[in-house]
Amino acid sequence: MEQQQRDDFTRGSIVAKLSGFMLPILGALILQAMYGAVDILVVGRFGSTAGLSGVSTGSNIVNLVTFTVTGLSMGITVLIGRYIGEKRQEQVGRVIGGAICFFAVLSVAFSGVLLIFARQLALLMQAPAEAVELTVVYVQICGGGLLFIVAYNVISSIFRGMGNSRLPLIFVAIACGTNIVGDLLFVAVFHMNVAGAALATVLAQAVSVALSLIIIRRQKLPFEMKKRDICFNPEIGKFIKVGIPIAFQEILTQFYHAGSRSPDAIHVSFCGSECRGGKRAARPARYGCGDGHGSGDRSFYLSIGVLPRRSAGSDVYPGCGSGGQGGRISAGFQHRGGGNQHSLQLHWLL
Repeated sequence: MEQQQRDDFTRGSIVAKLSGFMLPILGALILQAMYGAVDILVVGRFGSTAGLSGVSTGSNIVNLVTFTVTGLSMGITVLIGRYIGEKRQEQVGRVIGGAICFFAVLSVAFSGVLLIFARQLALLMQAPAEAVELTVVYVQICGGGLLFIVAYNVISSIFRGMGNSRLPLIFVAIACGTNIVGDLLFVAVFHMNVAGAALATVLAQAVSVALSLIIIRRQKLPFEMKKRDICFNPEIGKFIKVGIPIAFQEILTQFYHAGSRSPDAIHVSFCGSECRGGKRAARPARYGCGDGHGSGDRSFYLSIGVLPRRSAGSDVYPGCGSGGQGGRISAGFQHRGGGNQHSLQLHWLL
């Protein structure tokens, strides 16, 4: 009863309730963003430079699917919250039952696309030639385990619809920890490179889903769900109507990020694959390579914000070995001419 009162947004201070609801969601988003970063860090340190590009490009492809599912599942959150606020808990079971059927079919469809068209997607995302095969491996493994990724997002949307955003934060925190351990085990110990990073991601999501199902079975829920609720029903159209604009927004955002990166703006690709083993001279200085700080460094960039397509007067890129004799991490603020654009970059020397 106390739990239900704490999650009831129709009673008490709305500011306190919203703050308590919002902060765990923010924390979960930050932790989810760490998935790709951890994969890149571990593969960059213990794997190959081509694998670094493979993980970077493959993550963008998988994230496009993940964010689409996340946007659609927001419709579940809104609809469940509405029914609970209206004291129509008998409808919640039908929403969840319809969601199970709809997202099960959707996950199979998306998995098929990632498994069959992984190579075409890698080429569409302009993966470097030496990293295409590794990108395909990453996409296909994540595509094979997409059911767990979809299930996590659906379960999290159900809890948030009930006003409980703390449990999804716990789930993603455990998944993030599992992903880190898996990355180190598969990549650093077993030397599985990109395949190890992808397996760690899928395993982490599977652990998160298993944990959430155990908690659901043990927790007293504010609604009842029956077997006959698990079917295609009119509630599907209602949460899809809410979720499609959000999903479409996420798709456009991802395409903007992908479309605004020309090949010479993907620092992971060039600085990971070209600036190694004396090949710095293969790229001119405008690519950030051949800056004379040593030829054996491996490096990559994580950019905060979007790197737009190159424009006139924008030939200023941080060098691949910038800070050569300094610490392992350096940062730079870059002014890109022609469009009055800026980007803040962190540079890891691996």
